[in-house]
Amino acid sequence: MLCSICFNEIPKINGWDFGNNAFPVNHGRCCNDCDNNVVIPARLTMMVRKVSNETLQAMQREQFESMQRLESMQSQLAADSGVE
Repeated sequence: MLCSICFNEIPKINGWDFGNNAFPVNHGRCCNDCDNNVVIPARLTMMVRKVSNETLQAMQREQFESMQRLESMQSQLAADSGVE
């Protein structure tokens, strides 16, 4: 599985190879490095700034659209390489 932030392979740690929840950065999964350096700071920023519900919904919409684009790119790469 690829990290939805840095696109590197998510390593298997203690038998778990699905990484971490990447929200609020996107709706995918992420590696530990991106979780520690991108996702957790984003969550803390949201808490400190007390992001309004409307702003959060806009962020979620943008992240969902980004995830759709990522999935489309991954599908295209798989199709181009003959892997499904």
